[in-house]
Amino acid sequence: MFMRNLLIASLLSLCFIGLNAQKKDLGFEGTITYSVTVEGDVDLTTKSQMPSEVIISYKAPKSSMVMKTAYGNITVIGNSESKEQVVLYDLMGQKIAIKSSKEETEASLKEIPELTVTVTNETKKIAGYTCTKVNLTDGNTTTSAYVTKEIVIPNANWNSQFKNVEGVLMEYSQKAKNDTDAIIVFSAKEVKKAKIKDAVFEIPPDYKQMTMTEFKQMFGGGDE
Repeated sequence: MFMRNLLIASLLSLCFIGLNAQKKDLGFEGTITYSVTVEGDVDLTTKSQMPSEVIISYKAPKSSMVMKTAYGNITVIGNSESKEQVVLYDLMGQKIAIKSSKEETEASLKEIPELTVTVTNETKKIAGYTCTKVNLTDGNTTTSAYVTKEIVIPNANWNSQFKNVEGVLMEYSQKAKNDTDAIIVFSAKEVKKAKIKDAVFEIPPDYKQMTMTEFKQMFGGGDE
């Protein structure tokens, strides 16, 4: 009887250890830092509004993307499970936190056109990781990006225009909003595995919190 109970206890212990290990295996935890360059002619005002560096912190299911600009920082905090987002504006002395519910976030994502993704056989190393080139087609426009699956981040692109791209984006480009001829290129320059504090994904106490609706009303946008 003693041996049987010992065997059962051992099996239960092994099962618990296995489940606990599986629970902790949430993929990559750390930061990816991107350099930002601009291709094409842009005026100084437009260029000053563009980010000079982007740092994304990951701790599944949460992420925090910090865009550094000449005027201050813009941070986007997201949760791939709850589908909630917070945008922190720390610009020219003002600190505002805009919270979006799951419904608001999903509605915004639906407005973003779906990209047609074509995976190629072309690869290259970026920040020490093997990346595969993918072609992204939006209507009549095709751009390319490089993604890696050597960094495991579940739903890494869920809250962006690259939402249906599988893998972690290591190099990609976007059109500048204020200049149709300019292209902003983001390229990963450092990947650092590290423990990320929970405070990174929280709203600092010195930020004024408001909803997206309140933010739009403040700038005369109403409920549109």
